[in-house]
Amino acid sequence: KQLTLPPEEVWEFNLGKARRTKIGDHDYIAVDVDFYSVLVTDALTINRSEPALNVIGGKWSDSWILPVDSEFLLQRTGYACLDEYSFPKQTVESENVWVYYNDTCKAEHPQPVYDPVEIRCHYSEYPAISCVDALNQNVGSVNVTITWHRIPFTENIAKKYRFGKHTSNLPDLVGVNKNLLEQTR
Repeated sequence: KQLTLPPEEVWEFNLGKARRTKIGDHDYIAVDVDFYSVLVTDALTINRSEPALNVIGGKWSDSWILPVDSEFLLQRTGYACLDEYSFPKQTVESENVWVYYNDTCKAEHPQPVYDPVEIRCHYSEYPAISCVDALNQNVGSVNVTITWHRIPFTENIAKKYRFGKHTSNLPDLVGVNKNLLEQTR
């Protein structure tokens, strides 16, 4: 399960001092980053999303293993970190790797017969190593944890972090032009 992130427009970052470091066999200039934002929602939605956040003060964390350098990830690690489940075969391209990224992908072999019930990462190419191994061998990896804290609702906080126009009291979906353009480039 994964909670969504708020829109980029309300992200806040605190950057540490740049330093040279080695991650595995990889030499990098690294910067520690603290991320903060607020996801504005109603009590019923958050309660259905993550029970640990049912109460004010509740906390829930989710962790990922990410590439230290995500440039050319497909070229460096092949399909090892790409989850094609629920996507048509042969749709992965180097420009859309972020859509398919999944650090839990394991080495897999082709299936003799397609089984739509079996959940797998790979359908186009079958890497011989897991995502984590491919990252560590080719680019280095970093463990990232995001912790959500349930805070009391205040109108001032909601105004600061609310994004877009509220158009209905019913479920609603409004396209954000910038995001639509990014997805269709």
